[in-house]
Amino acid sequence: MDIASIKKVSRNDLANFLNSDDTDFNVLTANLKIIDSTKRTSVTLSKNSAKSFYLGKKSLVKTEQIKVIQNSKDDCLTDAQNCEFFTFFNSKEKKLYTRFNDKCEANFEGSEANQPLLFLTLTFNTSQDDLFAWTTNWNSQDECWNRLSNKKSYDLKKWAQAFDPTAQAMKVKIGKISSEEASNSERANVYVAKFLRAIRAKWKPSNWKWTIVSELQKRGVWHFHLLSTPIVPYVHKCTLDKNFTACWNCRTFLNSLWKWGRVELRSPGRKTISKYLAKYISKSFHLRSLYAKHGLKENHKVYRFFKNLYNYEEKPALLIDNKHKIDQQSLQPLAPNQHLFKKTDNTYCYRTNERLVAQVKSPYLAKKSFRLQTRHLHVPDLLKLAKKHPQKETLLFTKSKEPLKRDFQEFIITNLLLMCDKANFIHVPLEQNEVPKNKGSCTKSVEHHFQTKSVLHFIFKSQNSELVKNFFAKLDDYANDYQITESQDFYYYPTSETSKDQARNHYLNRWTHQISDYQTNNYSYANNF
Repeated sequence: MDIASIKKVSRNDLANFLNSDDTDFNVLTANLKIIDSTKRTSVTLSKNSAKSFYLGKKSLVKTEQIKVIQNSKDDCLTDAQNCEFFTFFNSKEKKLYTRFNDKCEANFEGSEANQPLLFLTLTFNTSQDDLFAWTTNWNSQDECWNRLSNKKSYDLKKWAQAFDPTAQAMKVKIGKISSEEASNSERANVYVAKFLRAIRAKWKPSNWKWTIVSELQKRGVWHFHLLSTPIVPYVHKCTLDKNFTACWNCRTFLNSLWKWGRVELRSPGRKTISKYLAKYISKSFHLRSLYAKHGLKENHKVYRFFKNLYNYEEKPALLIDNKHKIDQQSLQPLAPNQHLFKKTDNTYCYRTNERLVAQVKSPYLAKKSFRLQTRHLHVPDLLKLAKKHPQKETLLFTKSKEPLKRDFQEFIITNLLLMCDKANFIHVPLEQNEVPKNKGSCTKSVEHHFQTKSVLHFIFKSQNSELVKNFFAKLDDYANDYQITESQDFYYYPTSETSKDQARNHYLNRWTHQISDYQTNNYSYANNF
């Protein structure tokens, strides 16, 4: 409720936002995000302080100083676990959370949803010496076994032989690792890396996409949730009907590579699974101190994505006496560890010649910042387009009949309104730069913890995605028509703390010199002051 109170907006807030120009030492910043697979498109307009352009970024703090800051308990920003407001999220963590959801959408949903998905849970065996994963070595032409959710592992052999008298048990020995290794994030991730490399080395899955999220169990041991496109041989019925839970052979194949614990398989919904995994990411924020005790460092993420997509060339092969592997075309023997894939027509092939075909997809992001040079922006007509939302703390915008072109701000906003499906004006809470504690405890004051950032947010229908992208690409040309300066033309970084006032004057003054003239004469801005 406290945070909701600082999200409240009014027409006066909108008027102040629209009236802000270069005399306020602000710049108009436009951010575009497009996820190609689903065509989800949004634009955010904000007015950020020009300090980020003219005063540059602070130099990186030395490692020794970072350790001191991390141990400090006088600021809620460095002791989020004991803060009233930062316990669950801060802006940095919110970005990680949003970035994960966007990447899942870009790589596993929409036009990228062309393969069934496999959801694995990888756990460590830290207590049992005689632990096995096993199923039956059925004929590859047969369908996968029916669902075995009501069967115990020690009953499987009897059940399989009753179903098929020729079936035999196939066991995979599961190794045991120490609790110290399984409870340390860095050591546990070493085993995950071995597992992922083993999959690529043995099965060579084409266009293999995956993401993995770490979670700490109540017993203090890490386990991992893996979302993946199919790994096991494509001839399995489970890869066709998406029913991985029924296929115990797949479980044994994977256990032969994940040798340090059990593998659980599920067939998830394509959209719900990303939300399910994101829940574990938020858990790492809620339990920062506990996760840190188990080896998760502050600059580490609890999730990882694939980086590249590979394809392989398939060549026919011969299997003689279930032992000798020979290339069918050259009749040359293959390496003993070369895996053969059996097709439905009882012929064999193997995969070779790995080649890079694509990389992980990320949302399309574009950002432009402009200095609004006019001191008299035309605001009244834009204010008439805004009205209070009946339920939420936001101002909704209606579309104007035609674009307004008296100033650059009107031009951008009204053109985006014509293309968008929904637009609203909101306050986004951001942490204060410092949140000092009162006598060593959180003040529980929302004003001390947060500052608000006013933004205009536009959401577009998928069919307008390319239209918005083209409009955004031409913003520099439109800005020139209004004699507006784009951010790349007014960067200035002072060489010392004493020149900050100089940088501010550089921003406020009207310069008629062209940047190209300075570059031609090999002058920098600093040298011209």
